Amino acid sequence: MPRQIRYQKPKAIEAPELEEFLKESDSGRSNTRRSQVRPPRARTFPVLPTGPELYYQKKGEGLFGGPGEPPAGFLTFTNSRSEWFVYWALAKVTGYPKDPRKPPFMGYPGLWTYQRPFEEGRQALGGQVVDFVVFGPATGRGDIALRIQTERYHIYTDAAKQASDRALAVRLGAGFEVVDLFEQDWISDPSGQAVVIATKRAIYGGGTAHPMRSGQVRRIRA
Repeated sequence: MPRQIRYQKPKAIEAPELEEFLKESDSGRSNTRRSQVRPPRARTFPVLPTGPELYYQKKGEGLFGGPGEPPAGFLTFTNSRSEWFVYWALAKVTGYPKDPRKPPFMGYPGLWTYQRPFEEGRQALGGQVVDFVVFGPATGRGDIALRIQTERYHIYTDAAKQASDRALAVRLGAGFEVVDLFEQDWISDPSGQAVVIATKRAIYGGGTAHPMRSGQVRRIRA
């Protein structure tokens, strides 16, 4: 037999009890205005990050980090910061060495070399030291001598120095294809893309015209 549930009628609240209950409720209320409560923030759709955040890279470090400042031990009294840009670019273009910031700073034997003496270098009258020599396996057509032409020592200089540079280029042309790289084309680009483009052009497609002859000289230092 199913269990029967007895219904009990709720007890009525007497008038004195009701008045006492209302007084207790009013005494607990505050006369101050209730502070506003910020509504819950609605969920948004996930957004794919862009730029360095997409690849979990730190701010300022892109996929193409750039050469930066020359590493310790690279700069001596016979070279310059401009040469470090091209040294770094050659490593990126040829793929060797894998880390150009590690010594010894001599390039990569068999592909390219740095600071190579020609005709006994600085030890003989008429000799010279070639900034970079890129060999046939890297160029696909023969050995190329790259000369870095800086603003201070090769552009804004006297006629005697420019004539000497021209004579040295003629002598160097007896053993190499000579290509000049002008620092004004890439020294102001910290990303390194400009120097890589200039280096590729020099190796595979010839250099650019001399800025003094083409009327494109630009001041890069105050």
